[in-house]
Amino acid sequence: MTQTERLHTAVSHAEPCDEIGIDRWLALMADSDRRAIVDHLAMHARGGEVTIGELAFAVGVTRFSMSRHLQILRDAGLVELRKSGNRVMARVTPEPMRLIDDWVWSILEALDKRPAV
Repeated sequence: MTQTERLHTAVSHAEPCDEIGIDRWLALMADSDRRAIVDHLAMHARGGEVTIGELAFAVGVTRFSMSRHLQILRDAGLVELRKSGNRVMARVTPEPMRLIDDWVWSILEALDKRPAV
């Protein structure tokens, strides 16, 4: 069973979200700096990648803080990092975002199918 299928099963059968990582994703995105990082990478990155320095400047945090946030996001599978010479490039990992999108749309579809009260 794919992650997307597990996600739909969890939504339709009200299984705990921890099993599929939604709780972890929501906890990570509760931090405003991390939301800004993901938003910037998704919306403003040229070619999908940005250096840590560029990202720190855009988000308004120190490079040290940016490195810490990116480590957390990378460990959770939400961003990918790669070395390019002496720079580290960051980009959003699309699959976890699609899983969350699928989860939200499943809920919205279920709400649309409810009988009118």
